[in-house]
Amino acid sequence: MSREFSRGRLATSRGFTLIELLVVIAIIAVLIALLLPAVQQAREAARRTQCKNNLKQLGLALHNYHDVFNKFCYRQGGTDGASDIVSNYQRISGFIGLLPYFDQAPLYNTITTPQVYNSINFPANGPVPWNDNYIPWQAKLPGLICPSDIDGQQTARGKTNYKFSGGSVQNINNQDQFNGLFGINRNQGIRDCTDGTSNTIAMAEVCKNTGSPEVISNMLYNVAGLGANPNVIRTNTYIDAANPRRYVGSAPFVSAESRWSDGMTNATAVNMVLPPNSPSGTENTGWCDSCDGVYPPTSRHTGVIQALLADGTVRAISENIDLGIWRALGSRAGGEVVGEF
Repeated sequence: MSREFSRGRLATSRGFTLIELLVVIAIIAVLIALLLPAVQQAREAARRTQCKNNLKQLGLALHNYHDVFNKFCYRQGGTDGASDIVSNYQRISGFIGLLPYFDQAPLYNTITTPQVYNSINFPANGPVPWNDNYIPWQAKLPGLICPSDIDGQQTARGKTNYKFSGGSVQNINNQDQFNGLFGINRNQGIRDCTDGTSNTIAMAEVCKNTGSPEVISNMLYNVAGLGANPNVIRTNTYIDAANPRRYVGSAPFVSAESRWSDGMTNATAVNMVLPPNSPSGTENTGWCDSCDGVYPPTSRHTGVIQALLADGTVRAISENIDLGIWRALGSRAGGEVVGEF
């Protein structure tokens, strides 16, 4: 006979009742509901800090380049040559010259040396940036990617979230009329920044293209009257009234490019004509990668974009910034008074 029976009682085990189990599950669910947003916010704060650090590194690269050449790089340029897919024909971006200054010297040395890929001879400084036979253009550079942005459309070409400021005017492709720090075949220096380096945007972030009708990652074309009135791009003709972050189904939008190697407008340029996170677009018809238009910075950081000023500092700028101040930050020598932002 067992000890329990010998003592005159039956041994029993104590377990959870159904009500107790449900209460525990409910408490855990509440805790998860409370903690999950905090975890997500902490992760976004870390991603935003990394994005800021990326821009700071680009700021250091710009100033180190300036120390060597007494001027900043251009946004778009390249060696002369025939207009074909092998020559870079005034097409490559300023990132090429900056590569040695943000820890990409081996890639720079490869690009600036003649190469052979797929039995094709490529000249020094590479071909046009959309030539997918040229392997260096496929390089993925972590320092040019905002960790908060989604991957977007997958292509072989290396992308960037950070672009050069052409100023506060639409015609940033005109060598004599752009008023920012970076243009086509034109190099500006600190001496040209008479508004002050702390009052002039050098670079800002832009969301990579997604292929979906998102306002912040795609651009409109054939926008009638855009040159005279940039606000026409924000009308209900193009924007979904129920969701201002999306174009309507009939809006003529295309996926904006974001290739770090390409100096063309929609690939590596921004301007401060419209506020941050506004739609991008051009008055030209069809696909256009070298047209004047509106190319505002955009971001997946809630309510702000991050911008690199010409003095090397990085600022988070509200999408609700005063438009006059915003445009003043775009120009390098406009003589405007910049208030708090």
